[in-house]
Amino acid sequence: MNNQSLFLRIILLIFIIGISYACKYDEVVEPDTPALEPDACAEIAFSTDIKTIIETSCARSNCHVAGTGLPDFTKDSNIKAKASRIKARTGAKTMPPAGPLSQSAINKIACWVENGGSVDN
Repeated sequence: MNNQSLFLRIILLIFIIGISYACKYDEVVEPDTPALEPDACAEIAFSTDIKTIIETSCARSNCHVAGTGLPDFTKDSNIKAKASRIKARTGAKTMPPAGPLSQSAINKIACWVENGGSVDN
């Protein structure tokens, strides 16, 4: 290997490392939102609260829809069946992959699951 080839490889390595650091996103830190009070939890409704969160954040193309190999969250029965897992993944902020939900949405999901995860209310 000649000196020019080694020099180009070093420059390429530095470039790749620089790009990888530049591609990191700045995390938006929300102020802590306290957990919902029991009375507020009782008012969480699947159709107006939870389903909306799931539709806008999870049941999107190439994610939790039919044909992806993942649970199809366009079906209410699948959301109910995976309620505990949804709570765990959103609470740990590992889902959705585009970035965590708002703390308010995470709290609503947690309340819904703790209240039985019913799709009927």
